[in-house]
Amino acid sequence: MAEQNDAKVIGPGSAGSGARPIPGPPQRDPVELLNELVTMKDRGLLSDAEFAERKARILGKWLLLPNL
Repeated sequence: MAEQNDAKVIGPGSAGSGARPIPGPPQRDPVELLNELVTMKDRGLLSDAEFAERKARILGKWLLLPNL
């Protein structure tokens, strides 16, 4: 008789409903990030358009954070 192998293959998404997502990098304070942007712009490292785009991205992420 052939041996029966009861091993289960575990693939992506098969960890079950109790699995916790792997946390990403810690969120930085948006005020800190904006201060860094202002410094970069003042030093001539960012154009007005680059500054506006990055500021919008930071504020957009900050506004989407869940209320804690």
